[in-house]
Amino acid sequence: MAATKPADTRHLELRHLTWFATIYVPRPLQATLGRKLSRSLGTHDLGAAQRLRHKVVAEFNDRIAVASRGASVAAPGDFMALALEDRAVLTVGEDGGIGDRAYWIEETHGEEAAQAYFRVASGRSTPLAHHVDGWLAEAQYPARSRVQHKGTVAELERWCVAQGVSADVEAVTRQVAGKFIASAVAGKAARATINRKLSTMRAYWGWLVNRGHATGDPWTGQRLAPGRLSQDDDAGVRPFTAAELSKLLTGGADAVLSDFIRVAALTGARVESIAQLKVRECQGGTFHVLRDKTKSGTRRFPIHSGLTALIAARCEGKAPGDWLFSECSATGTGSRSAAVVKRFRTYRIGLGIHDPVAGRRGSQVNFHSLRKFFVTAAIQAGQPEHIVQQIIGHKQQGITMGVYHGGDTQDRLRECVESVKLPTREPTPPAQPPDWQATP
Repeated sequence: MAATKPADTRHLELRHLTWFATIYVPRPLQATLGRKLSRSLGTHDLGAAQRLRHKVVAEFNDRIAVASRGASVAAPGDFMALALEDRAVLTVGEDGGIGDRAYWIEETHGEEAAQAYFRVASGRSTPLAHHVDGWLAEAQYPARSRVQHKGTVAELERWCVAQGVSADVEAVTRQVAGKFIASAVAGKAARATINRKLSTMRAYWGWLVNRGHATGDPWTGQRLAPGRLSQDDDAGVRPFTAAELSKLLTGGADAVLSDFIRVAALTGARVESIAQLKVRECQGGTFHVLRDKTKSGTRRFPIHSGLTALIAARCEGKAPGDWLFSECSATGTGSRSAAVVKRFRTYRIGLGIHDPVAGRRGSQVNFHSLRKFFVTAAIQAGQPEHIVQQIIGHKQQGITMGVYHGGDTQDRLRECVESVKLPTREPTPPAQPPDWQATP
């Protein structure tokens, strides 16, 4: 038996058994006309309402057209919010619904605006950033990662516009994705930066496919050609030598930077993880790292005896929820270490500690070299790799260590931490510059 064709109720609403003619008002005009125009057709009969509605809807469209003459000319993107709203409540039809609205937009704002509206309202295209907030909310990324992910999608939108490509999900084919990556390479972006962008796109499109918002993932298999890593990447950074670290410790760094250098060298922690430490996370002779780059970065390990006095002094007089390094302030991305990294670079280069590679940006040494110093010193002291991994927050490898191993004792971790020694040369007293926090 053939299915019954649904009744045509475009521009119709049934209220208390009476049919009303209705039409939604474009968002730019809602302050003047309201969200929608509505009028009773004075009938309980659907067939009569279907005949009567056309005259009323035409009148409503005339009112909207008159109101729009006083409104500014809209760009195609100005109708995206309306299109996304209409996508859920209007019906595609040759002489009503979305088609009527598109016709009105063409008459009042031009063909380009009408086409852009119709593609989105009819479900034929989805703006690139439309589902980003939903994806990020479900994925529960940390604040800094959310900002980076949204920025990457926004960058793809801008690039599409500049290339004459429609900035919607459906327009991003494998060829378009490949060109986007090629443009980043041509712009001499660091490999780590390009890989981070690829990671964002794979995660976002994977979610879109899983939720039924996209039919395919053009980013799967997209990768950079094998090659030597840029010196901006962690893999191209080497550890500081003992002589270099001695110079950093005795070069007269300000008190805050001096403390950062010591903590990093004797913990192997990332600079942002150090900046994110709170007083309550430095109690009982251990560091409890809760805000690190990766899930495996959450860890607890003993405080090196060479840091005991430093940590005690920084905790003194502070509440448990206060920052250990209260001099640092957060940037727009949530990073609290940006000023530290910049100041360290200036300080390092001023001491002549710089290891550039011809034809490449950056240096083979940076703040991350302190983390690599710790790892190198611990391994050279005979500490097992899996113990070092637990202290620096690296994921354990293999089924035995990665799945079944519950972690070593604090005594065993302390043995590893204490095996790392700083150069024996006595440092000069650091100087505290005025208004350290204000320096970007």
